Amino acid sequence: MCGCVMCIYVCVCDGCRDPSHWNPLISDRCFLSWLVKVPTEKEQMRARQITASQINKLEELWKDNPEASLEDLEKPGVDEEPQSVLLK
Repeated sequence: MCGCVMCIYVCVCDGCRDPSHWNPLISDRCFLSWLVKVPTEKEQMRARQITASQINKLEELWKDNPEASLEDLEKPGVDEEPQSVLLK
């Protein structure tokens, strides 16, 4: 497959080089509905607002624990930076 973000076809020979075969995956700052399911109103009401900082911390936690969740960010010590070490 090719690396182009807009290509939705499996590349066969030079198929991806022809822009007439490309379709956008995002419209009006949203993924197209055939690509990602649009949440219901009930699902949207349950959604949480999280910050970019929380996202970054959660991604760091996933490196060691793929099952980590937002609740794990609230555990003591997760936010703390490691103690610095003096180098000789």
